[in-house]
Amino acid sequence: MKYLKIFSILAVACLLFACNKQEYPEFSKGPKDAKEKVVVYFPTTYVNAELDPADNTFDITAKRSSTEGALSVPVTVTDANNVFSAPASIDFADGDDTAVFTVDITKMELETPYELTVTIPNDYYYLYQKDQNSTKHIFHMSVLKQKWNDAGYCVFYDGNFAEEVTAAENVKIQQHEGTDDYRILNPYNAVYPGDDFFAPANFVFSVSKNKIVITPGIYDLWPGTGYTFYWDPDNYGNYCNFEYSKEGDAVEVVVNHLIGVGSTPTYVGMFAFDWYGGPLTVE
Repeated sequence: MKYLKIFSILAVACLLFACNKQEYPEFSKGPKDAKEKVVVYFPTTYVNAELDPADNTFDITAKRSSTEGALSVPVTVTDANNVFSAPASIDFADGDDTAVFTVDITKMELETPYELTVTIPNDYYYLYQKDQNSTKHIFHMSVLKQKWNDAGYCVFYDGNFAEEVTAAENVKIQQHEGTDDYRILNPYNAVYPGDDFFAPANFVFSVSKNKIVITPGIYDLWPGTGYTFYWDPDNYGNYCNFEYSKEGDAVEVVVNHLIGVGSTPTYVGMFAFDWYGGPLTVE
């Protein structure tokens, strides 16, 4: 009899559900994008840029899935502070799958952060079909123009990319105003002038308690080469460390480090600099 009681309760519940059921319209599928649509997207969708006062423009790269014909893509630019001047479209030349969208940043004030968003309309990306670039139609940039002041100069020695240690004199060192952050300006361009192997890149570090400090991480000190500056003293203390000595009127800093291939530590590396006019002292 207990089974009959359970079945009776279920029957009543089903009857009540049926009596209260609402009528809904039949489900219909949403529109389907055409397979031949040209997808336009940003390969990098977010940039946190720290720029120099002398920088007047900032380039944003866009790509497309087809190179056939010239293409002008209208974009929406969101600039809450009205400090940027940007084109109304991204323009691809016939045969090119890459276009550069140049933003004028001359109105930016120093040490004031700004935000910029560029959006590609949905006519140029897939709404309903799965595509690896379908979510890359919005580019957002946080940008800051920093004020850097001269903080001496150095003789920079490279022990990584030549058979013998190679040096450059009078390489500028600057301090980010109001902070303990310093940078050596494009040291590898100074050591190897005219060598296209090295794109411009600064060596950035901090000074605390009379010591050089670098946050553990992987840094693009040699952009475009495939090699990275790999700094991890906690796990590779024998390879990632500093040596200090007095060299006349300068303090010499030897930077022992690892060289990564991508994100993998692969080689042992070294460079050094004699810092004239800096805050470091050696007893």
